[in-house]
Amino acid sequence: MLAGVFDWDMAGPSTPLLELAFIAWNCVPLWRDIGPEAAASRLRIIAAAYGAGDSRRILHAVPLRIQAMLDGIPAAAAAGDKGMAILMTAGEPGRSRRALTGLIRRIPAIDRQLA
Repeated sequence: MLAGVFDWDMAGPSTPLLELAFIAWNCVPLWRDIGPEAAASRLRIIAAAYGAGDSRRILHAVPLRIQAMLDGIPAAAAAGDKGMAILMTAGEPGRSRRALTGLIRRIPAIDRQLA
């Protein structure tokens, strides 16, 4: 039975809200369009499971958290992080930047479902 997963690639100072935003990005998943109803439902589940209460706060924290990731990948690669350099050769942060642009366009529809 899986008890937990640790991903240290982008580890750094954070807050519980920003960590929930990263979970939402990856696990809803908000990086692709699954429809506003499904996204809202899954955000509610995350908020309830982690005792976060307000799923809208999680949704609106996602762009900030993902932008930090997008900024961090090239900076870490330039500083010599081989893992981040590999991500860049695989198309990051461009791929995630495009996904974030799509999410930003979808946020109002998801937000309406959460209201």
